[in-house]
Amino acid sequence: MRHMTSVQPRYDFFVVIVVVIALILRFYKIGVWSFWEDELFTLLGLNDGFNFTVLRESTSHILIRQALRFLPLTESVARTVPALFGVITVPTLYLLLRHIRGPKPALIAAIMLAVAPWHIFWSQNARYPSAQLLFYTVALLLFYIGLEEDRPWLLLSSLLFIVLAAKERLTALFILPVLAVYVSCLALPFFAKPKGLRWQYLIWVGLPVVIVGTFFAGPYIQDLSGWMRGFGGATSTPQRIVTGVVLRIGFSLAVVASVTSFYLLRQRDRFALLLVISGVLPVIIMACLSLFHAASNRYLFVVLTSWIVLAAIGFDRLLTAATARNRLLYFSVIGVLLLEPMLMNVGYYNQFKGYRHDYRAAFDYIQQNRTEDDLVIAFQPRLAYFYGLSDARYPTPITHRYVEKQGKRTWFTGNPMSGRVSPSLRKWIADNTQEVGNFDVYVPGRTMAVEVQLYDPNIDQ
Repeated sequence: MRHMTSVQPRYDFFVVIVVVIALILRFYKIGVWSFWEDELFTLLGLNDGFNFTVLRESTSHILIRQALRFLPLTESVARTVPALFGVITVPTLYLLLRHIRGPKPALIAAIMLAVAPWHIFWSQNARYPSAQLLFYTVALLLFYIGLEEDRPWLLLSSLLFIVLAAKERLTALFILPVLAVYVSCLALPFFAKPKGLRWQYLIWVGLPVVIVGTFFAGPYIQDLSGWMRGFGGATSTPQRIVTGVVLRIGFSLAVVASVTSFYLLRQRDRFALLLVISGVLPVIIMACLSLFHAASNRYLFVVLTSWIVLAAIGFDRLLTAATARNRLLYFSVIGVLLLEPMLMNVGYYNQFKGYRHDYRAAFDYIQQNRTEDDLVIAFQPRLAYFYGLSDARYPTPITHRYVEKQGKRTWFTGNPMSGRVSPSLRKWIADNTQEVGNFDVYVPGRTMAVEVQLYDPNIDQ
């Protein structure tokens, strides 16, 4: 562990600037993007299968709901709490990493997190990931410090943050196999034992961890058939899971973190061991689950800080090895690697429109052009209700025969490829309606389609 140095106040001053940058990036255009369906679970207090009791309700859910009791329900207000969690994570990571590795790698990690596109995206969502990442990261680093410094109260504090992270979502329980594998590796002769590796500590902490894990996962294990009805069936592939995580972390950062991992593990670095396990094991688990279970890259958001810290340590080693003659070259390399997330952020704020479907624009278009007698069928009905189309119909079990029988102008809006739209109705819409509004958002490798089609029985389509 590192101790206070004469240059540390200078780094502390710089991290204040980094926090301000993080604040600006997380609140810039925060109210511009339309809500998406998952955010409505938070905004409307809908049962999402996780926040169904007081003991299980997530901290972010409670705070967002409390904020909306006193402030207007707008995109900006609803996303303020997650954005603040995102901002708080930057100095928190700095302080904990400064204690472990010193101020320089801690500052580099804070800069990387401040500009990380994946972190900015989830900080601008009225959902749980930004809070979960904060609690997960604190739990992981407190556990490491507690073992290294023989401070059992930090191990117990780590348990508290594991509980808070698990209350956000069960994916935080990835930390349990991570810590189990880490402690098992420490038992091998390859790594020196930390001062706090006392079996009585591990029992004191391990038993409550098992109880916590059982408490949160127990109801779903008991109703495993119900869980599989809701989440069973492959929705991704191992290849998509792995490549998706790498792309969201940033290819350059992932490469530097990987090279750093090999370098530090050869030196038998225990901190690197924990970070590698934390950054890789959840990805392996999710990739295996994707073969038979619903899986998504967003459930792996908790690995972000582990990869960032590894890359930061690698950059610090580069700068330490640099001489006065080649230091400019090393700074240039770091600048180029930081260029990737900054360019991604430029796209995020501008042409990619926050990587959101532009539902709000489509619903506004219908509001401005419909007549009172028109029928509206929304492929995302909850969002339509929220944005003022209170008479919008659900597309299931509506059929084209029902639409034709009404004899009214009918608006179809939302994502036409939604699973709620039957193939027969989708074909009928393509053959019998006119596209009057296109609000598609084009992002790399994907079109976030939102269209408005109009069926007019008085006009031949």
